[in-house]
Amino acid sequence: MVILDIVMPEMNGLEAAYRMSQLAPETKVILMSSYYTDERAVTLNRLFGDGNFMRKSEIATELVPAISRLLSDKNRLRTQGPA
Repeated sequence: MVILDIVMPEMNGLEAAYRMSQLAPETKVILMSSYYTDERAVTLNRLFGDGNFMRKSEIATELVPAISRLLSDKNRLRTQGPA
């Protein structure tokens, strides 16, 4: 699991998340940003999974539940095996 800010030096978080998805598709990514619009939040959640983008102002209440959900999903897939 990787937690990325969208605004980073050298490479933005969206590009980093895309590259990680190509190299290790099983890696779960949570993106965060202070700079957002509601439309951008909807688009990012559609691309990376519902709840995988959060505003930095929501981190205190949303980060731990998001991590728990992603880890739970990963463990469920591991115990169920491939479809």
